[in-house]
Amino acid sequence: GDEGGPGEDPPATEKEATDREFAMDRGTAVHRFFELWDFGGDNTDLPDRVLDESDFDPGQREALRAQLARMAERFREDPLHARLAADTAFRRELPFLLPFEGHLVRGAIDALLGDGTVLDYKTGAPNAEKLERYGLQLALYAEAVRQVTGAAPGEGLLYFVDRALVERVPLGPENIATALERARQILRERGAGRT
Repeated sequence: GDEGGPGEDPPATEKEATDREFAMDRGTAVHRFFELWDFGGDNTDLPDRVLDESDFDPGQREALRAQLARMAERFREDPLHARLAADTAFRRELPFLLPFEGHLVRGAIDALLGDGTVLDYKTGAPNAEKLERYGLQLALYAEAVRQVTGAAPGEGLLYFVDRALVERVPLGPENIATALERARQILRERGAGRT
């Protein structure tokens, strides 16, 4: 999910809680949209197929249908689309378990390209804090890929679907080491917080 996560403060008002829930549900629907994207098809029915799986109220559904249609239009025109369409080894929604410091980090990689590039779809707008957090996330994905295949991806891509913007994230050994150290730090902080 792009909007929230463990350890964050709960929303202060009912409206904030409702907005946060909508943002999380929207993120889930958008990820499903890209999971089902057919690179050989026209995808015109895809917004309705995704929305039929969800529980949005009629007003939200109409707004989101229009947003998904705009995302589809922009995605088709993006060079990333052509790259993914031509990639015969492109895989989506790869679940993983990463053994780490006596814990299991569980997740799913949105997409892994044939050349080992890790791709993650994001909603919203990028900013420095998000890019740092998402870069750490991609580095953990790269470590999971390394543990399975023996080779870590050299690059990650963040595709901000609302803006059709690709941010490249280097995933060299130093990036992975930094992410693993940050994960250790989080585990220590959580362990210290237990009584």
